[in-house]
Amino acid sequence: MNDLSSETPKELYALYMNFYKKKDFSKEDSTILVNFFNSLTNASFIDKPTNLPAKPLYKIFLTFSKDKYVLNIYSERYISIYPWDGDYKMDYIDTSKMFKAYNLYGLCKYLIPK
Repeated sequence: MNDLSSETPKELYALYMNFYKKKDFSKEDSTILVNFFNSLTNASFIDKPTNLPAKPLYKIFLTFSKDKYVLNIYSERYISIYPWDGDYKMDYIDTSKMFKAYNLYGLCKYLIPK
């Protein structure tokens, strides 16, 4: 959130993992991403779900001047986020109680239809 609040990402795109289709975010799409992060609460962060697929359907890459982050989009409900560089544990997010307009799975599905 600190990176998003202090600068606009230099690179922001989604990748569909089954066919490796890439789609850059428009300004409107990046607004949805910011709204997603602003709507997170402490209760949104969970332990790793036991029924999580081995491979995410989509990945979102956020590149800032100093940092790069990857969001794994597994389903409408589960997302994980981690920094690209370093040895950090993934943070898992449950989006089931989030406003549907901020759902990143729906955004990726819209950007890169199957």
